[in-house]
Amino acid sequence: NLYAGTNAGAASDSDTCFNIGIGYSALNSSSSGDANIAIGKCAGRDLNSGHNNVFLGKYAGEGLTTGTYNIALGSAAMQGTVTGARNIAIGCFAGKDLTSGDRNIFIGDFAGQKVTGTSYNVVLGGLAGCLIGKFGYTAEGNTFLGNGAGRNTGGSAHVKMHTFIGCYAGKCVTAGCCNTMLGVFAGSYTGNITGSNNVAIGRNVCLPSL
Repeated sequence: NLYAGTNAGAASDSDTCFNIGIGYSALNSSSSGDANIAIGKCAGRDLNSGHNNVFLGKYAGEGLTTGTYNIALGSAAMQGTVTGARNIAIGCFAGKDLTSGDRNIFIGDFAGQKVTGTSYNVVLGGLAGCLIGKFGYTAEGNTFLGNGAGRNTGGSAHVKMHTFIGCYAGKCVTAGCCNTMLGVFAGSYTGNITGSNNVAIGRNVCLPSL
């Protein structure tokens, strides 16, 4: 193991191996986890038995406990009490509140910030999908590409299998499933969309069925 910084690797013992913790309280609680890399103040601080994780940035992966094969890059990226595996969060506050979800990708400042126990989402863009989980609802199998894409998704119900591509595409979708929206503000700039199985293509296009 390699530790540098006050309280870095403080709980490390003889069966804790191949870890790198650099920064104040980095990998502070790691007592049995192996092959983790944490660089930054409180990066991976609460990690206990998790292994093969990478945390770079202040508070990156701070609350992760038993999760494995997760990657968090950026200040407070994936900061929640993570027990899930194979998640990627890149950007300030990306995937910040993630807990038990698996195989999610969040890239961009605040991307998927409020996501909790949900899986198989791809969220790329600043503020994309940033409210999923805030009101207690989950999302699964969604793809959001673009700044603010799916920003309010999950505001009123569980959501799954949406595809939103474009700046603020699907911004007003709060519920439903299997909607496809392509283009700037596709699915409308304002309102509360709850329908399912719709396709909207073009700038600010909103289908009557929604």
